[in-house]
Amino acid sequence: DWLTLSYTVGQFTFNIGKDVLAIGSSEYDYNDVDIHYSLATPFWHKNAAYQWGASVDFTTKEEDTTLRFQFSASPFGEWPFASKLFAYSLYWSGEYGCYTPFWSVNFMEYERGRFASIIALGNRFSVGDFTIELDYMNRATSIKRFFNQEFSVSAQLLYNYEDKVEAFVKGGYDHYNGSDIFGYEYETPDDIWYIPTDNSLCPSYWYVGGGVHYFPLRESRDLRLQAVAAYNNFAKSVAITVGATYHFNLTKTILKNRK
Repeated sequence: DWLTLSYTVGQFTFNIGKDVLAIGSSEYDYNDVDIHYSLATPFWHKNAAYQWGASVDFTTKEEDTTLRFQFSASPFGEWPFASKLFAYSLYWSGEYGCYTPFWSVNFMEYERGRFASIIALGNRFSVGDFTIELDYMNRATSIKRFFNQEFSVSAQLLYNYEDKVEAFVKGGYDHYNGSDIFGYEYETPDDIWYIPTDNSLCPSYWYVGGGVHYFPLRESRDLRLQAVAAYNNFAKSVAITVGATYHFNLTKTILKNRK
């Protein structure tokens, strides 16, 4: 998904390569392989989040605040830079005691000189063994109707027991008023599966669910066993997922073998 080269000078870090778009939400703070599809927002499903480009980060001396400006190919283009559609992002993240923000302003060109504008406000609160995540995102192509086109809200409550077991519940709501900015067109209804690929099919979409993660390896979270159940008002059915995710840590393996 990504490959970047970075160079740090003082409090600035310069990055170039393929990277995730600097979109502010706790959902985008996770790796893709750790996201449960049935409990992800439609925007996460539809947006081509990994693009070629460059960015510059500024980190405070206390290392509790990072600002990023990113220039990249637009997710609306078919090939990187060939379509001459670009995206511009300003992203803020930090760690302030129990509070971690993921905020951004994004402008994504969908036609030459025309932009989809996004305000994304991700918030994470950690209190003891509990983590609360609250996300809000507004999307629009018109300044006059900026807060009257698309928006998403989601919330997740997670409980961590001794770093071996995680139990969580999550829910979200998406509302669309007018054309689908990030939707795709399909030739037949057979291509429509679990979430509304065309927002006109479900202008008010909501989902809810929960699950459990178990990390069986000693002093490691590389292997995750998971069971998740979710319901949404588009499919009108329950999706149940049981499986395992293993993170192969190549660096740790090489260093261990060298010892």
